[in-house]
Amino acid sequence: MTPASLRFMLAAGGLAVLGAAPTLAQTSGAAPDYGVIGYAPSAGPVSASARAGGAISASRIDAACAGFISDTPTLALDVNGGTDALYISAASDADTTLVVRDPGGGWLCDDDGGEGRFNPGLRIENAASGRYEIWIGTLQAGVGYPVAMAHISGQGFSAENPYARTLEPGDEPQARLSVSAGFAEDPRRMRVTAGGDLDLGGTDTGCFGYVSAAPSAALIYEADALELFLAAARDEADLVMAVQTPAGAWLCDDDSAGALNPGVHITAPQSGPYLIWVGTFGQSAPVEAEITVSEIGFAGLDTRLDPAAPARFGAHRLAGLFEPDPQTWRVEAGGGIEASRGVDGAALVNGWCAGYITREPTLELDFDGEGAAGPLFVSVTAEEDATLAINAPDGGWWCDDDGGSGVNPAIVFETPQAGIYDIYVGAFSRAARGFEAALHASRTGPGPAGVASSIDPALPALFGEVSLRAGFTPAPYNVVLEAGGPNAAYEAGVEAEDGGCAGSLTTAPSVRLDWDGEAGPLVFSVESEGDATLAVLQPSGEWACDDDGGEGLNPRLVLNPAEDGAYAVYVGAFGAGGEPAALTISETPPFDGDEAPGEID
Repeated sequence: MTPASLRFMLAAGGLAVLGAAPTLAQTSGAAPDYGVIGYAPSAGPVSASARAGGAISASRIDAACAGFISDTPTLALDVNGGTDALYISAASDADTTLVVRDPGGGWLCDDDGGEGRFNPGLRIENAASGRYEIWIGTLQAGVGYPVAMAHISGQGFSAENPYARTLEPGDEPQARLSVSAGFAEDPRRMRVTAGGDLDLGGTDTGCFGYVSAAPSAALIYEADALELFLAAARDEADLVMAVQTPAGAWLCDDDSAGALNPGVHITAPQSGPYLIWVGTFGQSAPVEAEITVSEIGFAGLDTRLDPAAPARFGAHRLAGLFEPDPQTWRVEAGGGIEASRGVDGAALVNGWCAGYITREPTLELDFDGEGAAGPLFVSVTAEEDATLAINAPDGGWWCDDDGGSGVNPAIVFETPQAGIYDIYVGAFSRAARGFEAALHASRTGPGPAGVASSIDPALPALFGEVSLRAGFTPAPYNVVLEAGGPNAAYEAGVEAEDGGCAGSLTTAPSVRLDWDGEAGPLVFSVESEGDATLAVLQPSGEWACDDDGGEGLNPRLVLNPAEDGAYAVYVGAFGAGGEPAALTISETPPFDGDEAPGEID
C-alpha cells in the first residue's frame, strides 16, 4: 500500500492528466487481455472480471503512477454517450492499482481512491464518449496475477468482489496441540509455515497481514486459573498473528513478543479450541516459523518483575545528606527479561524502558530524605551499553538508557521521596548481559564524580560566530568542527518540547549564528563519520534538537519559520566525542511536500 492515494484531483474543467507516456506497447491500441466492456450511462453500471498485475512498472508512464501492469491493456471500455461523471474502479483481495488511457490519449492513475481497503478508483468528470483502455495493476511486483473485478458506473465506486477469499476455520490446520492448564514442558512448540496470499485486512477479523486460508495451528486448551501466552517467531521475518477464541472472538497482534514477533496474551482463557493463523506483515513468500504455547510468558519466559525480592547486590540505606557523595556500588548489569515487557501495565512515570534486566532488583536503596532539599541522582557507568529502571517508593517506574555521559544511563529525582528505591541495572543487548558496572547515587550530579554538568550558551563559540541574512550567498554556509563534549545533554538541562535532546555537548556553543531572515525555513545539518547530534538554542529561548533526522546517523533540523536573532548551535556526539564533523547552514529544506525529518514548526 502507498502512504497516500495517488489519485489525481480535479483541475479547471476536468481531471488532470499525465504527460505523454514513453514509447511502450500500451500506446499501440493493442487488443485487451480480458475483452471489451460496453457502457451506456443510461443503462446502468457494468462489471467484468480480470486478472491484475504484470511485469512493467507503471511509473514508466509517469512517476506518480503506482504498481505493476501488463504490456497490453487489461480491459477496454467503450463509452457510448457522454456522462457527467464516470467512475472506474477495481476490487480485489490484493492491493491493486489503476492506469487508464482516455479517448484523448491522456493518462490517469490511482492507487487507493476506490471503495474498500486498498481498492483503486478514478472519477472522471464530463467523461467523453470513446474507448478507455484500462490496466489493473498490483502494487507490489512478483505477487502473481490475482483475480479482480472491474466496475464501471455513473454513480460511484464499488467494492463488490465475488472472488473474495475468506479464512476457513473448518479446514485442517498444519499442526494440532491439546493441553490442560498446568501442563509440563512449558513452552510447547509447533512448527508451521507462516504467510500466504490471503489479506487479513480484507476480512472481518480486524487483523492485518497475509496468511493462508486454513489455520496454521489448532490448540485445544482446558483452562483453569492460569494465563495463556501464544507467540510465533522467525529470525529476520516480520510476523503477525490472528487467533480465534472458543467464543469466536478475534485477537490480533504484530510485535508484542518482541523482535518483530507477534504474541497474544490471554489473561482469563476459556476452555475449548483456539485457532491460530500466523502470517507475514507484508505480501511475501511463506516462511518457516515456530508457535510457542506457554502459561509463563511469551516463549515460556516469565517476564514479571519482583521488586519485593531480595536485591542481588544487597540493600543499602542512605541518609538525606549522605557522605561521601557520590556513593558507588559495584554491580553486574543485565538479565533475561526485556525491561519494556517487565513494566508492561505498570505506572511509567518517566522515560522509556530499554534493555534486559533480572526479575529481582539489582540493588535496593532505602533513602530517608531527612534534611535534604535537592535532587537525587542515580546513574550507571560501564564500558558496555547499560540501562536503568527504578521502582520508586510510590510504585511508579522511572527508566533511562543514555541520559548520562556517552551511552550511560542517568535518572534524576528532582524532589525525591523517602522510601525504598528498587534499582534495576540492565544491559541494552541481551547478548552483552553480565558485564560489570558501577551504580552511583549522588545529591550533586550523575557519574562517579557526582558533579552535574552544565553549558553556557553565552560563551564565545568554539568554531566561529557568523551573521547571515535571508538569501545569503554563496550557499550553503559550511563550518568544519569537532562534535561532542563533556556534558550530557540530559544532565545539562538541554531539553526541547518533544524531549528529543541527546548526546554529549561542549560547554560553549560550537557555532553562534546571528540570523536576519524572512518567513521561511532555516536548515541546520551535520555530516560526521560518528553518531552526531544537534541542539540549537533559538532566539525565543527554546531548544530544538535532533539525533538521526538526516542521512544515516546524521542529524538535521529544519526551523520553519525561523526567528530573527541569535542561535547557539551545539554539535554533539554519542560516546566520547571529538569526531570531525561539518555543520551546514542553508535556507533550502531537504524535502518537498510533507514535513521533513527533524523539522520544527
